[in-house]
Amino acid sequence: MKSFIDRASLRTPIIFANPELGNVRAFDIDGVTWFVAKDVCDVLGLQNPTKALEILDDDERKILTIREGTPGNPNVNVITESGLYALILRSRKPAAKAFRKWVTFEVLPAMTEWLALRLRQFKPEADFTWPSSQECGDALLPRGTAELIAARSWSDGARQLRRRWGVALNEGAELGGAK
Repeated sequence: MKSFIDRASLRTPIIFANPELGNVRAFDIDGVTWFVAKDVCDVLGLQNPTKALEILDDDERKILTIREGTPGNPNVNVITESGLYALILRSRKPAAKAFRKWVTFEVLPAMTEWLALRLRQFKPEADFTWPSSQECGDALLPRGTAELIAARSWSDGARQLRRRWGVALNEGAELGGAK
């Protein structure tokens, strides 16, 4: 069963454009990149996105509900990076190889850089403490964050971020306008 993601209703997609391959929209949802399945299927020459998504596991696909600025059906199929690679491997179109290279050398590094910029702006609250992983529920956490939460302190969490993703944080930064 597909699940709905309503938290992205106010977010706008990041659009990656390639003159030969086309445009691919992506959303950042809690630090995870989700690609619009129709855009990916168009580039790969997969005629029926709904059928193409049937091969994916439930955790590789979701329905994103976008309420503002979109006439008609507000639901958009989105897929994870893992789902993206599964569709690339399924495509017989010669452009699939070029698409894979574009995604791995340009799109994903750009998303990583964008997320790193958001993390660099992070400023913890003075009384903020990292919750235990049991309090958060490990299954709900994006990949790699369990170690950060287990660190339970700002300096340990910042050190883990720097070590894992090469993101240097300072205590005077803000995340996405959060105060």
